[in-house]
Amino acid sequence: MLWIQHFASPEGLDEAVFAVAHDDQDDVYVAGRACNGSTDAQMMAMKLDGIDGDVVWTDYHPGSAGMEDLAWDV
Repeated sequence: MLWIQHFASPEGLDEAVFAVAHDDQDDVYVAGRACNGSTDAQMMAMKLDGIDGDVVWTDYHPGSAGMEDLAWDV
């Protein structure tokens, strides 16, 4: 194992990763759901540095229906 990364949104509610991929520089991309200031989960995408697992960026996308939104693939 090279590294472990634990992620929890500020609200600490119902986070989950549903897909993981990596690129030719071994950076890791994950997609799933996380809470980001709302009561419902939003789609979440994140890039992690392949060397040390540090979070490079995180992006949230709420769906138009305002319900629990899930990202199933990267």
